[in-house]
Amino acid sequence: MKILEKWFENLREIRIELMDTVKNITEEEFTWVPKPGMKSAKALLIEIAAGELWLDHFLTNSEPISWKCAFELVKGNTLESLCLELESIREKTIQLFSQFTESELFEEKAWSNDPDKTFSPEETMRYLIQHEYYHLGQLIYNRWMLGYNPFQSGVGNSG
Repeated sequence: MKILEKWFENLREIRIELMDTVKNITEEEFTWVPKPGMKSAKALLIEIAAGELWLDHFLTNSEPISWKCAFELVKGNTLESLCLELESIREKTIQLFSQFTESELFEEKAWSNDPDKTFSPEETMRYLIQHEYYHLGQLIYNRWMLGYNPFQSGVGNSG
């Protein structure tokens, strides 16, 4: 299996688990914050979307955007609209990475705003996978605190 196929499989698996985790969230649970300074399910989904938008932009534009700008690009406000937006963003990410050859994935490039720093598309994909999986864990934990046990619902087969 080629590396891109493996990454796309990882992204699909994480996204399936993410969608299974949030599919039955009530409006109250969607906006619930475990304690001050922590994020609600809504805020975590927005962060997942913003992170992926930021990375996609980073790979395709010479001028970087700020995290704040990436957050402003996320338009979804309800669970349904955020889930649809996440799927749309993911389709664009898959299209973007599908354009790279195996060797291009590992080519180091200079950051446009800091030529002393380098990155490769491979690094951005690893970050994307880690970022979404990290926030998925937060969502699962938040739901668990609300009495939702992923092992009783068929979700969370990784524990």
